[in-house]
Amino acid sequence: MTSASLLINVIFYFIQKEAKMKTKTLITEYDSLSPWLDELPFQWTTLEKEGQLIELKKGEVIFHSHQPSESVYIVKAGRIRLFSVSELGDEKAIAIMGRNGLLGECSLFQEKTYSTNAVTASPSQLIKLTAATFMKEVLHDPTYCLQVWEMMSVKIRLLSFHTTQLAFRSSFQRTTDMFLQLGLTYGDKLDANRIHITIPFTHQEMANLVGATRVTIANHIRSLLELGVISKSGKEYTIQDLSKLLQHVNHPRSFLDYKREEEK
Repeated sequence: MTSASLLINVIFYFIQKEAKMKTKTLITEYDSLSPWLDELPFQWTTLEKEGQLIELKKGEVIFHSHQPSESVYIVKAGRIRLFSVSELGDEKAIAIMGRNGLLGECSLFQEKTYSTNAVTASPSQLIKLTAATFMKEVLHDPTYCLQVWEMMSVKIRLLSFHTTQLAFRSSFQRTTDMFLQLGLTYGDKLDANRIHITIPFTHQEMANLVGATRVTIANHIRSLLELGVISKSGKEYTIQDLSKLLQHVNHPRSFLDYKREEEK
């Protein structure tokens, strides 16, 4: 092998290594920022004994923003939408809270009012505690303190992530981001490049989280299906090509959009 060929091989090796490191960093980042907060690794056994079990149907209001924060809720089953509403009535989703998540804990330390709206996205079971009971139990148990801090930290990171997404990324990029997050958080790895997303979701749920219309999300998903990046069976999706999905994360528009424009 000549010295020139050796140099080329060395350069190529380091280019590949850097690309793999960037991909790994990107995957780690998205893995920790999914707004679908379900099956959380917390336990609230003592708190649950102090509270009241309530069962709610889909679409029921748990609390509104600016309402006095008199209660804290532990999610036992189901999914809860946390969102804010503008003066014109436009919604911006913050997270979908699932099993072992907390609702209302962020509102106990300052203004004593809820900072978001909470509505059930599916039939749900909650443990309702008075704010006083919750604070008393948490302050006497270091494990609960750490879990509450972690839950609040996750929500703060999500708010920061949402702000960055809306400010700097297109709706198509936010859609690909969401598929990546869902695959990493609720995915079964089929092989090195394919992930089956085990949590079902609607176009409207994704639209609420992405900050776009349902029609826009439907069009973006159709593009990803046509490109073979994802596939759909019933209500569940599979990432068929993780490497292609990672490529799309860095493009403001679908490759099909450019192709359609060229064909006009």
